[in-house]
Amino acid sequence: FVKEPSLSVQPLSITEATPNLRARISRRVTCEQYRKSVWQLLRSKAMFYCVCYQFLTPVIGAVYTTASPEVKQHWAHVRSLQNSLFSLVGLVVFSCGLWLVKKRLLHRSWRELTLVTTIFLNVIDMPFSFCTIYDIVRDPYFYLGETVLQGIPDAVNFVV
Repeated sequence: FVKEPSLSVQPLSITEATPNLRARISRRVTCEQYRKSVWQLLRSKAMFYCVCYQFLTPVIGAVYTTASPEVKQHWAHVRSLQNSLFSLVGLVVFSCGLWLVKKRLLHRSWRELTLVTTIFLNVIDMPFSFCTIYDIVRDPYFYLGETVLQGIPDAVNFVV
């Protein structure tokens, strides 16, 4: 004989679900205690690297010019449809980059990956931008090729 399970839902009371909730809520922490615990956390090596990474990444790796959209529109003559199509292809390459990171690069050092991809992204950006700015090549497809090539290093930086 197998007993059928009951379909009625019986809610748990707050005290059954979280037995020490009242004790945890009623304990007051002073500002000085909180400051000491935060300082102790920040003194740890792992947290120090995380904080440094969060503060220094925009300073080092995310330096962009405000003229980029104007160069794209007026000098490279990129139209909206071309930009959208290359962005779509760039997202497909980005997805492939995520797969590549999952399969091949998870065992690598995050510092090494960040360094290599930051340098690689800047090296990729230079020829496309300089050739367009100095009127060597002002083709929209040439200028948008950078968007596709940056997909894999962007995916690596995204995972890191």
